[in-house]
Amino acid sequence: MRARSLACLGTVVLAALSAGSRVVSSRGQDPPRPQAPSTAFLDVVALDAGGGPVTSLRPEDLRVAIDGEPRRVVSLRYVFRGAGAEAAAKAAAANVGTTVAAEPSRLIFVIVDEDSFGFGAEKGVVSAVSQVADALAPADRVALATLPEPADVTAGSDRRQFREALGRVRGRAPTIDLSLTAAERLQAPDEVRSSDFEPSRDARKDASERTEPTRDRQLDPIGELSRAEAEQRDSTARTRTSLEVLTDFLRSLRGVQGPKTVIYTWGGTSGGHPTDRGPAHDPARELDLVTSTAADARVVVHVVAVTKSGGKRPDPVLERLARETGGTLVLASAKGAPLERLAAAMTGQYVVEVEERAGDREGGVRSLDVSTTKKGTSVLAARRWTARDDPVPAPIAAAPAPTVTRDAVPAPAKPGSIPPRDAELEAVVARASEYLQSYLREFSSVVAEEEYTQTAVDSRPRSRQTGQLQMTRESVRLRSDLLLLLAGDTTDWIPFRDVFEVDGKPVRDREDRLRSLFLEKPDTAMQEGMRITRESSRYNVGRVERTVNTPTMGLFVLLPRHRQNLRFERHGEDTLEGVSVWRIDFEEVAGPTIIREAQTGKDLPSTGALWIDPTTGRVIKTLVRCGDTGFRMEMSTIFRRNDTLGIWAPSEMRESYWTYNGTYRITALARYAKFRRFQVTTNETVTVPKD
Repeated sequence: MRARSLACLGTVVLAALSAGSRVVSSRGQDPPRPQAPSTAFLDVVALDAGGGPVTSLRPEDLRVAIDGEPRRVVSLRYVFRGAGAEAAAKAAAANVGTTVAAEPSRLIFVIVDEDSFGFGAEKGVVSAVSQVADALAPADRVALATLPEPADVTAGSDRRQFREALGRVRGRAPTIDLSLTAAERLQAPDEVRSSDFEPSRDARKDASERTEPTRDRQLDPIGELSRAEAEQRDSTARTRTSLEVLTDFLRSLRGVQGPKTVIYTWGGTSGGHPTDRGPAHDPARELDLVTSTAADARVVVHVVAVTKSGGKRPDPVLERLARETGGTLVLASAKGAPLERLAAAMTGQYVVEVEERAGDREGGVRSLDVSTTKKGTSVLAARRWTARDDPVPAPIAAAPAPTVTRDAVPAPAKPGSIPPRDAELEAVVARASEYLQSYLREFSSVVAEEEYTQTAVDSRPRSRQTGQLQMTRESVRLRSDLLLLLAGDTTDWIPFRDVFEVDGKPVRDREDRLRSLFLEKPDTAMQEGMRITRESSRYNVGRVERTVNTPTMGLFVLLPRHRQNLRFERHGEDTLEGVSVWRIDFEEVAGPTIIREAQTGKDLPSTGALWIDPTTGRVIKTLVRCGDTGFRMEMSTIFRRNDTLGIWAPSEMRESYWTYNGTYRITALARYAKFRRFQVTTNETVTVPKD
């Protein structure tokens, strides 16, 4: 799958922000493809009244002025970005007939301003950044940097490095609340004049001429600094504002081709402000410099501001920083961050081709104004612009209409014509499938403790003559270790369940047997693990022998080999676990099917539903149903964010099995906790991080 291969294509390395700092790409730079001499391009995001992306604009819908002079819009090309980009582009090309392109892998730098919150106030900031990370695609190249002294950072698709860097975030600001006085640091946006941006002599000094102490982050182990020690350590590093350091960061990105995204996180619950460094600093000029540098580097800056209550009063500095670079401002609190608009703004953008004027490519940053005449639509575009010769993504042709064979599962013909392709639905399903590819790697190295309650009720008639019912009931409560492991180089999860307690009584010593098995005896672990699982299955109640009772069963429908055999249909919207989701129903219309009858191998077509975050592809809930003429089954799983793992893990699984005549039923409820991670590679060898 192309998006997956892109996730493994090299990394982007950002050197520390000192004299001579730069960004280099380990995969090399593609040779630039200059635009036609008569045209230049700029980036624009269009959103509807609900905050969703608008992909159907035409050249006549936009108004563009550069340095106050109107420019004719020659063409538009909408570029789908992130998870599901290729599927969305192909579907959109078929429906709309416009020029579209795809960039599955985005380059994103998450910047945490440690000067904006005090030591010990990291929780809200870390929570907000974790939510941002959840919203990113598996193929995205992401790095986390901290201000005021960013160290070397590497942008890649390995989220473990990102989580490790996030765990080292520590507040540096004095523990005072400046959120109410921040507005006084800068004039209201409408009152700022061009003369306000005239730099002073001192402000003209290049950043490389200044010296400031640096710190070795490796010598700052987590938890070893007291509040007083942390403040003393940072007292000599407060000579430059966050905006000045951010400007240097953006300047280092100028040599990297293509659009880039910076997500600046400000934790102003108990700390300073981006422009707090005393009267010698000029906030208006610093803001102008950072927005001009962002335009020169083709960077959009989104701002996540963490406040005590997530209030609706935006800070003028942060609001202007986002608005003038073409980004969005998110007001977050300790309870969460509403990221829908941010995610929508990052799912795609227009490459707008405009007529070029003499002097456009002679250097310098120019003012830019973009608006739309389409009702109910707003645009996000930078207020500064520089002509660049970055390559433009090639257009994508419409994909052929999907076809399925019905030789394995007959399905009655349905009246009516074939409906038009649902571009949004195809994009969301593609995002979810790509999310699963990453999830397979993340969750396959995890052991969880499972508490599993099962009940079987048999109410068959005692005799055919009287019809008197004979009710029998049996139940059991099991506690087990559950491990899901990838089998070799495949995408098959093999479940290993090791029961250690039955109805409150231990059946073996309480030890992490599965984990130890795969760490200490990897050569024979698979066979021994299967033996342990078979041994544990004897504690199940009921006459239905089953191996589908794993909490990730419902995710299998998103695997490429199964997805092509399913029909998907959007069935409304909902909110689960605080996330806005689509309910997408599915029906298996071709074989081989996901679930089969164990003894005969007979296909058992499934139906069900997935509750999916449409912007990220993250799956919050699954529901699977199947059966034949004799019995039916239903299984659902809820996923919740697990801070220990940094991913969304199964939290609760419910099962039901019953005969059609209603005389026999098994119900079960499983809950999952105490997740532990270790590393098992796809060739079944094991590596363990040292303590």
